[in-house]
Amino acid sequence: MTTEIPLEFVTFVQQLVSARRFLNEGDVVAEALRLLHARESLRDEAQKGFRQLDDGFGLPIEDVILRVEQRIDEIEPGSPPICANAHSGFPPSGSISTRRGPNRK
Repeated sequence: MTTEIPLEFVTFVQQLVSARRFLNEGDVVAEALRLLHARESLRDEAQKGFRQLDDGFGLPIEDVILRVEQRIDEIEPGSPPICANAHSGFPPSGSISTRRGPNRK
């Protein structure tokens, strides 16, 4: 397949190749397509998540924050909490959804 780079991006692509960020224009286009693919996949996952929330498959915000902080600590040990109130609890309105799906306890 052959394609043309839109005129408004030609200089940008040339600068990336000149700065040796990429070996050639094709590599720039390939990276752009990888990023577009990742964005579309993320969009699909977000839509799936919103459908699950609409169907009542939510988690309390405290559980979500704890899981996020655990994951961050796996990647970056010793990092500060993402939310000052994460371990002190939230008011009942702090839940993403109060209903749980059939596979939740």
